[in-house]
Amino acid sequence: MSLAPNQDAAATEEMNHLGKRTAAFAELEDEQVAKRPFADAVQLNSSMAKLKSDPDNSLWQDLNLEAINMKRLYQHIKQSGPLDIHDKNGYGILYLAAKNNSLEALRILVLQPAIEVNVMNGPHNETPLHAAAQGDNSDAVELLLENDALVDIPDDLGHTPLYDSIFSKSVDSMKLLLKAGARCDNVDNQGNSLLHIAVSQDFAEGIDLLVEHGCNVNVTNNAGISPLANAIQMNYPQVMKKLLAHGADANSRARYQRSMLHHAVTWNRIDAVEALLEVGCDLNAVNAMDETPLLVAVQQRKIDIVERLLAAGADPHIGIGGVWQSTNLPLLYSANHGYAQMCNMLVTDKTSDFLIKFAAELGQRSQNSPHTTQVLASKLKERKEAQEKQENGDNAENGGNQSELELGKQATDIDFDALINAAEDAASEHSKNGSQRNITQDIQSINTESDDLQSRSLDIMDGNFANVFGDNS
Repeated sequence: MSLAPNQDAAATEEMNHLGKRTAAFAELEDEQVAKRPFADAVQLNSSMAKLKSDPDNSLWQDLNLEAINMKRLYQHIKQSGPLDIHDKNGYGILYLAAKNNSLEALRILVLQPAIEVNVMNGPHNETPLHAAAQGDNSDAVELLLENDALVDIPDDLGHTPLYDSIFSKSVDSMKLLLKAGARCDNVDNQGNSLLHIAVSQDFAEGIDLLVEHGCNVNVTNNAGISPLANAIQMNYPQVMKKLLAHGADANSRARYQRSMLHHAVTWNRIDAVEALLEVGCDLNAVNAMDETPLLVAVQQRKIDIVERLLAAGADPHIGIGGVWQSTNLPLLYSANHGYAQMCNMLVTDKTSDFLIKFAAELGQRSQNSPHTTQVLASKLKERKEAQEKQENGDNAENGGNQSELELGKQATDIDFDALINAAEDAASEHSKNGSQRNITQDIQSINTESDDLQSRSLDIMDGNFANVFGDNS
């Protein structure tokens, strides 16, 4: 059997994309995403006061990350002990007071002339305001802000105190910092915005607050991931819906040109798929490997998602460049892997008899081959019956669908009964003896084109995609 020239070319191009997939992926993997520098962080840090090392001071036995001994602190201040010192881990007295949420200690310390409110502490160069924000200590945050604590000093990870208030999911601390002028457009060393962090904490209320203060809902990090993609990946459906309500782009792309729908399918997030469909995302978008979300769902054998995408109008004939092709690649993939249930769903009115028959040939190589072949044979039988009704003028039920008639004529030389009988016999024997059998011999006598189709099925299995539809004989 031969394909029309345009069908032959389209099919060849469609199949060739599989051979290029690995190379394309490797090329994209090497892509370097430019990192965005944090606003004058180095300049700011170098100009700040430094604590003096005093690790052996007995003071640290009573003032540490676990507790603040107020009696010992009073004695130290009364004796004019140094306040600009740090312990063996680099933590100063004011930082420890903020970390322990000791308001009494903080109130005393901020009144001391020798205290530096914005000094760096510990291995990550954090300020006392970082410590207060980390512990959901809004009273401590407020006190430090009233005493000239700077709101946008980043630590070594690029996190400002506002980041830490999001990590601790403290709305009160966030409001205080934002009111004090904390910037909403900062990104950390990995390019993560404040919204990325809020999503990672499943912090819906924080997202509302950040968007109200002008955070860009579609910003991407150094890996090309948006807050919406992050919510999908982490399976936070309520946060994802909130982002969409705030204007997140349902058709935005992640790395490798994956759409949000690709992302949801890849991570098997059916709730995300539903939410994206509700806002009208592009069902047939193609990624850098020319794969639609439907094809990705088929490749990962996610039947519920395949069914939902098809019900929403996904077209299995969308191929390279996102344009319609005569080849139904999801069907061929399903048949080749023995996904009988998917094959039943993926045959459409646009799928030619030739491709259905070719899929049946591919199906015989899988473990579930008898069932797959039987499903596809039944589809051909339905086509034949529809064609006969039209030829007899009895097409009232089908509304005289001309496209069905044309598809039926593409394979008038197919011996439907032989194909169906072979599949049924193979399925019966497979069920009876409980073992897989090679049904190649059962199929070879179907019609005069059997050998040609068998050769093509071997080509596709061996990766010779260019040869699959290259012969019109």
